Amino acid sequence: MTLEDLAAFAEEKGLILEQCEPFTAGEVWWRLPDSKTLLSFEDGGLLAAAHRSEPALLND
Repeated sequence: MTLEDLAAFAEEKGLILEQCEPFTAGEVWWRLPDSKTLLSFEDGGLLAAAHRSEPALLND
């Protein structure tokens, strides 16, 4: 998956795609808020890491 693929998927599904720095200042991740999922991409645009929070541990 690439960042471009993710952006197209989000647009197609009407999802909000947000850029954030949840762990380290300057380290950019992309967030799909409703899915509680964070995605990190390499400089070339390829998916590097995905993080999903355990819903039972969230405070929202």
